[in-house]
Amino acid sequence: METKNKNSTPTRFKINLIDLVDIIKDISSESTDNVINSSLLEILKQYIKGLNTSQIELTLISFIKNTHEYWSNQIYNRDKEFFIENKLKILPKYDDYMQKINKVISQCNTNDTDIIWEYIHVFVKQSIKFIHEKRVPTHILHKNQYKKVYSNTFMKMVPISKYASQWNLNLEWEQK
Repeated sequence: METKNKNSTPTRFKINLIDLVDIIKDISSESTDNVINSSLLEILKQYIKGLNTSQIELTLISFIKNTHEYWSNQIYNRDKEFFIENKLKILPKYDDYMQKINKVISQCNTNDTDIIWEYIHVFVKQSIKFIHEKRVPTHILHKNQYKKVYSNTFMKMVPISKYASQWNLNLEWEQK
């Protein structure tokens, strides 16, 4: 899971995504209703490992676009309906496969579900930080006071100040 290090946010997202695939592979292998072929999960893991920086950024953006409307409610509250309704969509190319992954997650035991929720919560936090970084946070002098502003409106549909507060994230701002 995410630790304090110097890796970029997309790199940490990639590392955690690979770990999550391993966890799903373990859970799936223990399931009596084996809807996911473990060989395919290994191929998925290798696919993710092979993603370059811009591809992993696009994967992170896809996660944001497909899940941000659930961050405040279903994801934050760990509502299992999120998986039952097939809302975990990280890799759009593999949408059919993601439906199978959602099914496995929706049927696993509480301990396994809690582990998966921890990863998804980390993904949300990484997403908030990623958007914050892409918006280029800075300070400007306004009426003799420095004011926090963004230099651009990257993914403006995502209210990150609201989410940062809810998810208890301290976002870093460039110091002047």
